[in-house]
Amino acid sequence: MPLPDESSLHKGLGVRRPDIADVRETPLANLLHIGRDDERVVVLAKLLWQVGAAIEGVTADADKQKALTCAYNLPWDPQLNRLDLGGRLRLLEQRCPGVRGFRENTTNKLPSIYVKRICAYWRSGKNKPAPAAEVERIAAEERERAESGVDDALLVIPSISLEERMRNVNCPPTAEVERVLLRSPLFFEISDSDHVVTLRNDECERLLAFTTAEQFAGYAGPGRGFVEAMGREVVEQLAAFDWIGLAVNPTAEDQTYLNLSPFDLARIRRQLQTEEV
Repeated sequence: MPLPDESSLHKGLGVRRPDIADVRETPLANLLHIGRDDERVVVLAKLLWQVGAAIEGVTADADKQKALTCAYNLPWDPQLNRLDLGGRLRLLEQRCPGVRGFRENTTNKLPSIYVKRICAYWRSGKNKPAPAAEVERIAAEERERAESGVDDALLVIPSISLEERMRNVNCPPTAEVERVLLRSPLFFEISDSDHVVTLRNDECERLLAFTTAEQFAGYAGPGRGFVEAMGREVVEQLAAFDWIGLAVNPTAEDQTYLNLSPFDLARIRRQLQTEEV
């Protein structure tokens, strides 16, 4: 995924995206007082504080503040943190049933409105460097979680909901399966040079992805390198090409598999872009 700027920091996995430390090399670093030599956990701590402070600076409404912290993926929450923007807002609605301010059709309008205000807040110079004591406190909490292995444990949680929805689904894929795919983790192979490994057949080139690390290991064998990414990230990356499709659980024997052509991926990407406008 491209590195975020101040107007896209809420997209994808938000502030908690795995490569967030790379913002040290972008204009966002100067805007939010992030040093080029800051370690990753310090970068994350500064971003968590800066985004939180900006949200409080642009709205005093408690419900909107809560929805925006969810949109930017600020709170540490294992269930929330692995979802994309749409998934996080849907989860918020599920956790607040019947609360008008947290309905998805309400919260999904907030980012487009308040991101502009947050950007203006930062560009105005109103934001000061995060207090050193706060950065140290937040970084210590995040470091402790990382060292405890909590994040690593999340990587091998089976995506049961996706598998169940894929079961006995014939092509073309249903809209429900596609929606679940976007907010589910996928595991796929990378080469020794950190390039994604694809497989070419007579129809097109495809990325073979699996809904659990165990399924990937069953296909590739021990010792093969792999990475995890959210389905939405995978779709958006592959859709940038015209010739690469996606096969999910291609070796499954119980029909829990899904094939998406390059055309399918392009269509899903257009739908995502339309939803975010």
